[in-house]
Amino acid sequence: MAKTERNPRGYSSRKKNTREPKQLFLIVCGGEETEKTTLSVFVFLVRL
Repeated sequence: MAKTERNPRGYSSRKKNTREPKQLFLIVCGGEETEKTTLSVFVFLVRL
């Protein structure tokens, strides 16, 4: 196992940027009747 780089105080430095950023979507629907259709089509297209 390789040694980690340490700072002047002797502590190992923190890991940075180890996670992939998640994609966020904001879906705005006008009415209750179209919400289900809009979301189901969006989920279908995202999974392609």
